[in-house]
Amino acid sequence: MRDHLPEFRRCHEREQERDSSFIPRVSPSFVIGADGTVTSASSGVDKAHPDLDACILRVLEGMRFPPPQGGVTVTVSYPWH
Repeated sequence: MRDHLPEFRRCHEREQERDSSFIPRVSPSFVIGADGTVTSASSGVDKAHPDLDACILRVLEGMRFPPPQGGVTVTVSYPWH
């Protein structure tokens, strides 16, 4: 996640340029598949901010992780404010 923080920040900054009163509260969750790719994701963003939702989903879906041990999937929740 740390490697992708600059991308997440850019998503937030773009949204704040559109709406300066916006305070980002993001609670993304995603599933890491047996091969280490993200197989499903949710931005955890209020749907009133569709551009931010789409931006965060693009970042999440592009992330790669080491494959989980045992060939299982792993669900991750990563809230931040």
